[in-house]
Amino acid sequence: MPTEILSGLWIGSIDDLKHPSFFEDMEINIIVNLTDCDFRVQKKVSYINLPISSYNIYSMNNMIYKLVDNIHNNLKDGLNNIFIYCINGLTISPLIVGVYMIKYGSVTKYDVPVILKSKNNEILLNIDDYPN
Repeated sequence: MPTEILSGLWIGSIDDLKHPSFFEDMEINIIVNLTDCDFRVQKKVSYINLPISSYNIYSMNNMIYKLVDNIHNNLKDGLNNIFIYCINGLTISPLIVGVYMIKYGSVTKYDVPVILKSKNNEILLNIDDYPN
């Protein structure tokens, strides 16, 4: 089930794409795909695809920061609703939102797991696994 982390910013799993009514109900107009799968919902939305895994995450720092900047630019006017998904919705998509919160919010890397787990206790983010 998708989790709203901040107003207009949702995370979830690839399985959440099987419920198109969510995207219509929440007026999602940007979908960020962090997997190597290319499954799309039947709705007019903008897609961003950045396949990230635990194997390539460190080599993709620049792309991750560009993605976070893109998320910020699309959220700041309040006109967009963004859904970010990874395979299980509990690892990579929360990490991207955590990077966003650190860069554009007043939180530290130690605040991020507490905030994310307050939204969804199943999130598997250990910030010490990502020193930078």
